[in-house]
Amino acid sequence: MTKQVFLRAISVFIGAALLAAATWMMTGTIHGARHLNLFSIDGRHNVNVERSTDSMGASIGDYGNPKWFMGEYHNVFVGKVNHTVGEKRVVGIQVIEFSVTPLYNIKGRLTNSIILTSANRSPDPMLVPGKTYIIGARYDASDGTYGTGASIYSFVLISDDESASDAELIALAQKNPRVIELQNAYPCETVSPVDVASRHAYNSYATRCLDASGNLIDDTLQAMNEMKGLPKAECVTPLAPLACQMQTPTPTIRPELRVTPQPTNIVPPPILDSPQPETFRRWTPSPTPIPSRAPIPTRTPIPTPSPIQEPSPTPTPSATPTVPVTSSTSHPFIPSEPSATSVITATSAR
Repeated sequence: MTKQVFLRAISVFIGAALLAAATWMMTGTIHGARHLNLFSIDGRHNVNVERSTDSMGASIGDYGNPKWFMGEYHNVFVGKVNHTVGEKRVVGIQVIEFSVTPLYNIKGRLTNSIILTSANRSPDPMLVPGKTYIIGARYDASDGTYGTGASIYSFVLISDDESASDAELIALAQKNPRVIELQNAYPCETVSPVDVASRHAYNSYATRCLDASGNLIDDTLQAMNEMKGLPKAECVTPLAPLACQMQTPTPTIRPELRVTPQPTNIVPPPILDSPQPETFRRWTPSPTPIPSRAPIPTRTPIPTPSPIQEPSPTPTPSATPTVPVTSSTSHPFIPSEPSATSVITATSAR
């Protein structure tokens, strides 16, 4: 019974460890990376596949900020892609290896061709052999390769002329607005605190140094020589960091299309400490004249109708006619009474 419990506890522990390791690799939290990376065994960057938001809350739009861009990448340079070297799969993602020749260094000092890896994942941009780019790369000390990201800012095309000479490409790079912007941002770079804590802040502006020949020492090449057992260059003259003088604000929102940034030598307008509040005036409608109306005609009084005289009622004949009795005329059927004169006359005659 005790043996079964022990074996079950061991299996649960192993399963939890594997799940934690898979989550650790897929979320890109190794070394607190600000983008999803494909790492080698020692945990250093090999290929950068950036996502919209990382574990530290940085968005892809931050790569548009040259200060953040210069602090995130160990080497920034103008390089020409020669050809593909090979491919491999890391954490299920196809990775293409390119041979790249650095022509103009912005951060660090690469003198020979390097192997640069880039993830091949649609619809992310891809490097094309024969073209020249401004490239940001992180060094992988496990195999001496460099990895670039899949952001539209990780590598920016400056020439697609395959026949252009190195001198022509260098002259073109020196006048490129993006190159000038990154050079001005180098003293103001925002180095990842995780890189500082892990001692992987290669070629940081604050730690630049010259060797005995007066050449700038590249920290990634130092790490490569140490890996190969070769002697490292000795720092003879540390360079004092210059004050950051970059004042031009930079966008932090990722554009929809790949564009070449505008020059940064434009002086921004002064910003008021306490801007005057904008006053608003209540809208008052302008008086509209009322059109004059025609006079209302006087009504003619209606004459009062005269009272209507009703006609006299017509007597209704009775059933028995009434015969008027007069004193002068006797009724033919009623004997009249003798008048006094006739009585007198009759008496006299007797």
